[in-house]
Amino acid sequence: NYTKEMFFDSETQMVVISGVPGKELQKDKAGVPLEGARRGGGILPSWLMSQAGRELNELAGSQRALWQGNCAPNHYWDKAANKPDKPAIIEQMERELNKYGIQSWKWYCHSDPGGSGQGFELDDDNAMWFYEESRKRGMKRFSVHKGYSYQSRTLGHLANPKDVEKAALNNKDLTFIIYHSALEHGPGEPEFKDPKWYDPKTGDFGWHNIIMDIKIRNPHMNNVYCEIGSFFNVLVIADPIMAMHGMGKNIKNYGADHVIWGTDCLWWGSPQWAIEAFKRFQISDEMSERFGYKKITQEDKA
Repeated sequence: NYTKEMFFDSETQMVVISGVPGKELQKDKAGVPLEGARRGGGILPSWLMSQAGRELNELAGSQRALWQGNCAPNHYWDKAANKPDKPAIIEQMERELNKYGIQSWKWYCHSDPGGSGQGFELDDDNAMWFYEESRKRGMKRFSVHKGYSYQSRTLGHLANPKDVEKAALNNKDLTFIIYHSALEHGPGEPEFKDPKWYDPKTGDFGWHNIIMDIKIRNPHMNNVYCEIGSFFNVLVIADPIMAMHGMGKNIKNYGADHVIWGTDCLWWGSPQWAIEAFKRFQISDEMSERFGYKKITQEDKA
């Protein structure tokens, strides 16, 4: 069904299978390493993304799928010492890199798969340790969920992108892809058009303005990218003016080459409606003149 929805019912040519945080079981009670479904890991674990991606590429006879790995600094936790279980994390890291063949990490700072009682931030000591271990093993790409704080009532504040700045500036050789362009609230939430969250006079809205301000303060920072899944597609339907502001600011501040297409349509089926909307989408002359937004060219869209 995924193959049909993505490749036959839409003009999609390449997919990224993006993870959902879940801790894979590493060994059985006898200490024997587990494989495949016996590892568990929730609804979209790393082993399953790898398996599905490879099946798609084999079916196509070409590279049509990329996939991510879920391992993060708090996925395995030494509760007695109240710190990351670093040997277990290294073991999982090497499995995902070498056995699963991931192309990026996918992090959710506001999740707690290891049962630590806390999440983490991109610029904290545990994340810095992970960067160094990943760097040693050749993986320098980090895809990070930011925004949609409702997903955790206790840790939702950790989906705020304020931690991107220090992490990116201190790790210039790493690439950070900020999913959802850090949109804090979606159209289905009551805060969506709350004046405290969205200012129609400036076009600023919650948490997206933070990731924009980071770039404005650091114009030479070039290792942060804004992904637009569950950002452009939901905004262009709910409020086209907000979509113009969101896309206009992304391109104005980061450049079209640092804005990455995405739809999040794993959750709702074929992304063709979003593709059609993007084909037709343009920032109005009035908005361009008033806010300094650039028109989106066909080359940008390609």
